[in-house]
Amino acid sequence: MGVIDEQAVRAQLERIVSSPGFVQSERLCRFLRFAVESKLSGDGERMKEYVLGREVFDRGEDYDPRLDPIVRVEARRLRAKLEEYYAGADRMDAVRIEVPKGGYEAIFRPREAAPGRSWIWAVISLAAVVMSGILYWQLSRREAVVLVMPASWMSGISSASEDWEKSLAESLAEEMVRTGASRVVAWPLVQRYFGEHREPLAIGRELGASRMLLVSVRGTEGLARVSLILVDAKSNNKLWVWEYAGQVLVRPQDRADLVRRICVAFAEKKR
Repeated sequence: MGVIDEQAVRAQLERIVSSPGFVQSERLCRFLRFAVESKLSGDGERMKEYVLGREVFDRGEDYDPRLDPIVRVEARRLRAKLEEYYAGADRMDAVRIEVPKGGYEAIFRPREAAPGRSWIWAVISLAAVVMSGILYWQLSRREAVVLVMPASWMSGISSASEDWEKSLAESLAEEMVRTGASRVVAWPLVQRYFGEHREPLAIGRELGASRMLLVSVRGTEGLARVSLILVDAKSNNKLWVWEYAGQVLVRPQDRADLVRRICVAFAEKKR
């Protein structure tokens, strides 16, 4: 990364995913976020086709990259969209994020400015950092950051419902962002804690979350019980509890409906 720091890369990432070419494509935004966060965390070598198919595109354990080209197809789209983004006549970004051909690992490098105008780019970059800081401060005062996490990750007790619990937590975090139900910690950051079985409050502090939404799924004989507990990250007090009990939700549409119901209930709780 050279002299480019993580703050500059993450600021650039947010500019890209908020641009017209990306904002309407949740799949490409998710792909790019995963690539950037993996690189920043030192896990760039995890950017393999099988891993991406499972963790970005929700393929099952039987996913075979030789038969399903989803990752290669979306990688080509991502590279084309990034080129289109940086080709903008008025584009003044100081950092360039790329996913070179031949792999899926992201790289970051300074974007070249026009000769004799480096001071203009410096002023613009400084202004962007200041405005981002002001915006972040305002949002932090206005709304809490929520960490959505599977409860089983902290118990250390595996169950048959663990994969479903992870899938539900990830889908819920994305839906909360999409609908504006809450500000949440980015899923790639949360995913790094899988298997560590850390104390919930410590994880919340490390990720800058003021609240934690723990997702628990239990299933027996075709029935499922989904429990969500909202906890204050400082006091550990329970702030909200939501439960669902009924038939196991096998169809993706049924699970999507459940996620939407949870988001509606969470939004109503904040009123």
